[in-house]
Amino acid sequence: MPRPSCLQQKNGYAPPDQKTGDSKAAQEARAGGVVSGWYSFLQADGRRRTVHYRADDQQGFRATVHQDKA
Repeated sequence: MPRPSCLQQKNGYAPPDQKTGDSKAAQEARAGGVVSGWYSFLQADGRRRTVHYRADDQQGFRATVHQDKA
């Protein structure tokens, strides 16, 4: 089923957890048939990993991963 080109949506979250120290965040947007966004989280070793992604019908899912140095 074709997606309407006017379909747009954006959402995100960043729930800090003071008790456990868990740190994660994400944001995603849709414009027609393209979904793009990022998510990040704090790894057990203290480094933050961030993944930026984009997905569409022509090229599928593509992601780049960045990791802060400790």
